Amino acid sequence: MTMRALMRQTSELDALDAHIAAVTDPMVPMEDEGVATASVTPAKGVGALTVKTGRDGTGEDDEKRAKKAFSIALEEEIEHMHGRECATPATTSSAVPLHAAVARGDAAAARALAPGRGDVDVGGGDEGEGANWPPSKGPLERIESYDGLSMRRREIGLDARNEHGDTALIVACALEDGDSCAEMVKILVDAGANLHAVSNGYAAIHWACRFGHVDAVAYMTNASKARGETVRVENIRAGDGSTPLLVAAEYGQMNVIRWLLANKIVDTMARDAQGRDVLAALGSKMRRQSQSARRDLRAEIFALVPSLRLAFISHPDCEEHVSFKPHQESPERILAIFEELERVTHRGELEADELEKVTAFAAADPHEILRAHSEEYVRVLAKLSDQVGGTPIAFTPYCQNQKGVPEKFQKPAENSDTFFSPGTLQAALRAAGGVIHAVNRVIKGENRSAFVCCRPPGHHAGVDGATDGAPSSGFSILNNAMIGTFVGFHARVCLFVFVRTSHA
Repeated sequence: MTMRALMRQTSELDALDAHIAAVTDPMVPMEDEGVATASVTPAKGVGALTVKTGRDGTGEDDEKRAKKAFSIALEEEIEHMHGRECATPATTSSAVPLHAAVARGDAAAARALAPGRGDVDVGGGDEGEGANWPPSKGPLERIESYDGLSMRRREIGLDARNEHGDTALIVACALEDGDSCAEMVKILVDAGANLHAVSNGYAAIHWACRFGHVDAVAYMTNASKARGETVRVENIRAGDGSTPLLVAAEYGQMNVIRWLLANKIVDTMARDAQGRDVLAALGSKMRRQSQSARRDLRAEIFALVPSLRLAFISHPDCEEHVSFKPHQESPERILAIFEELERVTHRGELEADELEKVTAFAAADPHEILRAHSEEYVRVLAKLSDQVGGTPIAFTPYCQNQKGVPEKFQKPAENSDTFFSPGTLQAALRAAGGVIHAVNRVIKGENRSAFVCCRPPGHHAGVDGATDGAPSSGFSILNNAMIGTFVGFHARVCLFVFVRTSHA
């Protein structure tokens, strides 16, 4: 429990004691004369309580005060949860002179205490204490214990860690004042400070991004480039998988986000361990802003990172697959989606520039279809497409007949839920091609995600049509979900392909 939370609870307890004393002591006058009171008979061993109500007995005034108090307490708790008032490397005291000088922004002392890095790094790296050892020759100094030895090593090394495991550079980047942070970072980086040291899940650049210190971020990224580091500092991952860009987004530091994106030095599609990208990380901040502010912020992010837009993929061919009417799987389904999209855009619930409408993509090729379906089934589709007339036919009993299923076990044509029309095969090939195109766009980083607005649906069909024991293919001709999954598999990318179809 932090000192702030302890003090808050103590003050609340004091206030409660005072209130109980006021309502139980008849000598203590009530605050508002003329305000009605309602007495509650206490249980045994419990002091009597008097509850105030409004002048009209409704309790409206007290209710308003309670709501206001709750709102204030809620905001304070949220701020506390987000770590704005928690201890940081710059606010925790340290006995190491260099760290203490950096924490108070003493440039002269920091220059004097920041030695250049030596050739030997004892226990260093990202996890150890790291120090220049042995010290230069000079008068011997008696060290009485191992703790004294550890402290002596901390005092000497530029990348040494204090009692909390922080390096001086980490302390510098956690300073709240941007000018002091920039000055300390320059001193330490010029002296050769390790940019990759991590403490408690954060490297120095993560702290700089959290507090919005653009100058410090710029200086460290330029230093990392000048040093020719294999892993650049702007790509360091925090303990939760966050990149510096994601940390800046989580804390709403748009100035840092703009700088990182403008210089094109970060992976804009990076995600943390929870799968959040820059837009999702920024979402927690946007929820606490007004609707207009959120709209402006989202517009700026989509302008800076066009690949965050959703790829909305559709094609006119998908309207050529028809069934007997009335039928829930009909061309009107696509038209209904487009109409709703227009409505929410007109109402301002969705900005048009958050979507990238895509209609130019190829239909699936035979080799892509054969990844998920047998040769026999694909031949049946091709043959049926050549033979079908202007009237849709019941697809399930036709496939069962081609498989040699006895007629008495075939599904009655009047009960078939899946039909095949002259435009069905082309529509199915185009729908599968849309899924393939969507997967490739996401894999290449061209879009954050994609929505394939195509039909017929494609997630029930098995290798040979209806799966064993299934009464039908459930409106599906091809299994688009599996075809798209194979694209990700061949690209050696872990990808989630989800094809949802409403049957209502």
